[in-house]
Amino acid sequence: MTGGTLFSGGANFLSDSSHVQLTGTVNLSLQNNNDTIPSLSSNTGTNCFIGTATLTLAANDGGTYTHGGIISGTGNVIKNGDHTAVFASGNTYTGTTTVNAGVLRMSGNERLDDASDLTITGGAVELFGATETIPTRRTPDLPHHHVERPHRPLHQCHHPPTTPALHLKYTSTAAILTTCLADFNDDGTVDFFDYLDFVAAFSSQDVSGDFNVDEVIDFFDYLDFVAAFSTGC
Repeated sequence: MTGGTLFSGGANFLSDSSHVQLTGTVNLSLQNNNDTIPSLSSNTGTNCFIGTATLTLAANDGGTYTHGGIISGTGNVIKNGDHTAVFASGNTYTGTTTVNAGVLRMSGNERLDDASDLTITGGAVELFGATETIPTRRTPDLPHHHVERPHRPLHQCHHPPTTPALHLKYTSTAAILTTCLADFNDDGTVDFFDYLDFVAAFSSQDVSGDFNVDEVIDFFDYLDFVAAFSTGC
């Protein structure tokens, strides 16, 4: 699209095989209708209004697609497929951002609204020195719990090994967020330094020592970390 506004005519109105590219000053409105598209590319000044809907980006072609405009509304965004989706502007949608595969790259600071929960079940989120502040979202079978680690540049809000989803709350300046639970220091490698860092956090009763996020730092956290460490990534 190069001008005007495209309004969705219903759920899955857009073709599952058609990449959406917005140029100029244009708007795409889902009209609260859920939709799945391969990718969303746009320049600054465009607006994709999702309302209460869920927008799924599902390209499985290994490509990189940059969204320079704003995604707004109260709905959700799901990242599927092995492509890389780049958020180059500060989006204002407040629903959940879920990464199931591929890469979601933040090209700059605060590309997600502070109210948008981030869930990573696969793939990765790349920050590369940018800052991102997000709240925690818990899986239904776990107690509600907020974890903040202002003294650490990054750490995952860990879940037990049986729970693959990763939920976060902090301001992060790390390069990559992934679901590798054993990579305690988030340097991309599982090694003895991860073990040492966990033992230090566990011994000092630091909040990051609550590896299984049951709000108690105890021997079960140690056992769960050792299990994850032994499994590796």
